[in-house]
Amino acid sequence: MFSKQVRENLSLRLIQKTDAEQLFMLINKNRDYLREWLGWVDDTQTLKDIDFFIKSSLQRYTEKNGLLCTIVLDNNIIGVIDFNFIDQINHQTGIGYWLSEDMQGKGIITDSCKIFIDYAFDTLNLNRIQIPAAEGNFKSRAVAERLGMKFEGIIREREYLYGRYINHAMYSLLRREWGISNK
Repeated sequence: MFSKQVRENLSLRLIQKTDAEQLFMLINKNRDYLREWLGWVDDTQTLKDIDFFIKSSLQRYTEKNGLLCTIVLDNNIIGVIDFNFIDQINHQTGIGYWLSEDMQGKGIITDSCKIFIDYAFDTLNLNRIQIPAAEGNFKSRAVAERLGMKFEGIIREREYLYGRYINHAMYSLLRREWGISNK
C-alpha cells in the first residue's frame, strides 16, 4: 500500500474504504469552500457517493492509471492529492488536490506535491507532470509556481463549472527541470 511521510505528523496514504465516513464529513464541513473551484462537490451528497468514488479510485490504482491519497495530519484526513491519470505511453501525469479550508497557508499542499513529484519521476519513471488550475484560482496556481513548474498558457473554457465555462492555467514540470530546481 502506498504511504509516504511528508512531515513529522503529516503523511500521504492510499485512500481506503474505511476513509469514507471521515472524508464525507470533511467534504460536508468544507462544501461551500470547495465548491468555488471543484465541480464534483454537488455530486457528492451521500456516503454512498464517497464509497463509489473510493472504489473507482482504488480500481484506477490497481490498473496503474491513477493514485489517490488522503492527506493525513495527526491521524485526521485534511485533504486529498492524486495523480488523476497516469499515461504510461507518453510518461506523464497530472496532479490534483484539495485541502480543508482551515489547513490552508501552511505549505501542506506544496510539500505533498513534492512527494508526489519525486514518486512520479523516481518510481514511476515519468517525464512530465502537469497541474491545471482555474485561471482565477490563485492559491492553486501559486502551488505550481512554488514547485518551479513552467506556465504553458491558458486553456480557454476547459471546464464547465456550475453554469459557466472557466479557463485553466496549465503548468508543467519535466524530470530534468526537477533535478535542477528542487533537489
